[in-house]
Amino acid sequence: MSRLSGTPWRELGADVGRDARVLDQLAEVFAHLHSVRGKGFGPVTDESDDSFGSWAEWLRQGLTVDIGQLLDARVADRGLLELAESALSAVAVELADRPGALVHGDLGDGEVFVDATTGRVTGIADWGAAVIGDPFYDFARFVAGGPVDDARVPRLLPGLRAAYAARTGIDWDDHRRLMDLYDAHNAVNNAAWALREGVDWVASLRAKAERLLQRVVEA
Repeated sequence: MSRLSGTPWRELGADVGRDARVLDQLAEVFAHLHSVRGKGFGPVTDESDDSFGSWAEWLRQGLTVDIGQLLDARVADRGLLELAESALSAVAVELADRPGALVHGDLGDGEVFVDATTGRVTGIADWGAAVIGDPFYDFARFVAGGPVDDARVPRLLPGLRAAYAARTGIDWDDHRRLMDLYDAHNAVNNAAWALREGVDWVASLRAKAERLLQRVVEA
């Protein structure tokens, strides 16, 4: 396996000019990546049995498994599972209309390699979470593997979304419910990870997921 050139982006520290250049390049990468269509939905593997019949089905399975872990540990109640199902039902038509595209699924500042001098993106690592699904899901997962108050999200995500919109013409305001659902999906997944790893993020991530799912249902 060849070693990627450059330095992990997170190790370079915040730099407004360089970060803007990196985000612009990542928007272009996402635009190209999301133009690739796949069969079915779910994990990108060589096994056809891993494919799901719909994007909603894959989302539902992830929520069910992760919330199940929270229920088993008694750090959530069944109301969260019921709320997740209500949210999926509320956006069922929108989910059915979304394309099945190649999605990185876990892109953060540790997976992006950058030339420290020029700000050129030299590589992207860690494709283990890649799925065929809605391109918007990549934006819910971008630098979003931390606690609810992770400062990277408000610092970096708006610039990426703006650069992507400039390339694709999408209006993010038209997709608020989907983004709330995907953000909730990510929060639940992070809460399950935090539970397994003994990290003290579970309660705040669960509360975030509940708030977002409720907003989807009530919108």
